[in-house]
Amino acid sequence: MATEPRPRADFTALLSNGSPNLDHYYRELSSGQMNLGGSQAVGWFTLPQPRAAYLPGGQLAFSALAADCTAAADASVNFANFSGILIQVNADLDGYAWGGSSFLSLDGVTRSWPMTWMPLWATQSSMHGAYAHEVGHSLGLPHSSGPYSATYDSRWDVMSNSYLTFNGATGSYVAGHTIIYHKDLLGWIPAARKVTPTAGTQTVLLEQAEFPTGGTTPLEIVIPIEGTSQFYTVEARRFLGYDAPLPGEAVVIHLITPGTGVPAKVVDADNNGDPNDAGAMWLPGETFQGANGIRVRIDARTAEGWSVTVTMPLPDVMLSVAGAGSGNGVVTSTPGGIACTSTAGSSSGNCSAPFPGGTVVTLTPTVTSGSFLGWSGACGGVGSCQVTMDQARSVTANFQLGNQTLTVTADGSGSGVVRSSLEGSIA
Repeated sequence: MATEPRPRADFTALLSNGSPNLDHYYRELSSGQMNLGGSQAVGWFTLPQPRAAYLPGGQLAFSALAADCTAAADASVNFANFSGILIQVNADLDGYAWGGSSFLSLDGVTRSWPMTWMPLWATQSSMHGAYAHEVGHSLGLPHSSGPYSATYDSRWDVMSNSYLTFNGATGSYVAGHTIIYHKDLLGWIPAARKVTPTAGTQTVLLEQAEFPTGGTTPLEIVIPIEGTSQFYTVEARRFLGYDAPLPGEAVVIHLITPGTGVPAKVVDADNNGDPNDAGAMWLPGETFQGANGIRVRIDARTAEGWSVTVTMPLPDVMLSVAGAGSGNGVVTSTPGGIACTSTAGSSSGNCSAPFPGGTVVTLTPTVTSGSFLGWSGACGGVGSCQVTMDQARSVTANFQLGNQTLTVTADGSGSGVVRSSLEGSIA
């Protein structure tokens, strides 16, 4: 193989601010919050060991290669002036390009250095996309994917598929943007431009994130899934800049599972193995039905962005029923949950139950002896009643025994008078 497969000038260009080079690319992705200005290409340098020494057992020895490369370049560069290091070798490594970090002491600076390890094949037609992807890893970004455990399948994210389009001028593949979740991880989404809906329904005008305008129009909706660490992100994408070759212009939803190897996965409605088709593009009139009753409805696309309505289920609230009075009866609920028996004012059975917030519960009294006199508390009237569960509610059902006839019959040869304790009733 060639000792120097590409001249240093090619790498100087790769790091520059001309499209589609890395400085230009990351300025666009970050809306000007990150750049590679001042980056320097140095080398080539000869390493002290043969290729095999850096591939024990066929696996890349990251630390050894990082240490030997930086030592070889030390006389040509003051590492203290830089924030990260890109290593390019003139041979293939273990079949992959890599991005991450390496702990080194360089020119008086001891820290974990963001770093990439780039093989020969990365200098060929995959050059710009592959470098953009691995630099993302060096910044701490993980892979994303569709929901199919196929790491490189999603064309919505440079951290999945970095070959979005072929650039004829540079003879290489170029990536699109990264997803809003990753931009947020890197601190590129201001808190004022994120919406986290609470219980109920909220409509958000979502701005497309490629070239956001100033102000506070939301760029990201973050929807927590109650009872878990998971959440959904909602973003809008359009054909612009490096996103010009996207699969489509649409709202895109990801399910995020923190702490996993691939936290972000495209929500693909048709579940057909392709996260880049219509099933992953949420358009006006469509509604995503998520976990725990979460709903995301795409209302409309306007000149300003996308109108999106998010419905978050209200938390469960308790409904309590008690019986009162001398009569007997049962109170039941629709939907089910309450089946409360009242016996002379004593309650038993299922007399309390949780219902989803906002549920309208119908309570029905059934008399077993006596009569139903009516409700008190959150209900009124003398028939079935409805309770809106917008908060914890309590209801009392009043059952009363009616008048009963007591018949007294005299017997025997004597005489006397029988009187009742209720005056005037019996004499």
